[in-house]
Amino acid sequence: MNFTEPLDQRPAALSAGERKIFSFLRAVVTDPAVFFMDEPTTFIDRNKVGLLKEKITALKEEGKTIVGITHEPEFAVELADYFVLLDRGRMVSYGSVDDILNSKDPVVRVFIHDFLQR
Repeated sequence: MNFTEPLDQRPAALSAGERKIFSFLRAVVTDPAVFFMDEPTTFIDRNKVGLLKEKITALKEEGKTIVGITHEPEFAVELADYFVLLDRGRMVSYGSVDDILNSKDPVVRVFIHDFLQR
């Protein structure tokens, strides 16, 4: 990612999106086998979301495991290999994007309609 803001700023002086990007970059440099991401695109400018997608894709290609939670359908469908759907604290369904899209389960169908708008 190309970050051009002054690097001597305190975290409190950064915007929420800049803090999120720095958190992501801090995780990347530690080279973990597994990344956990909670709403990775929240507060990030649209033009930087594409860069984030590219980096996540590169991490996947390196064999990294990425576990993410998002409310952004395009982001999820574009990057996910598998979905885990939870309803009231229990796992309702697990499968590939195609498995989820073709599910006959009524709870999954509501998810597809509401979240994926299909």
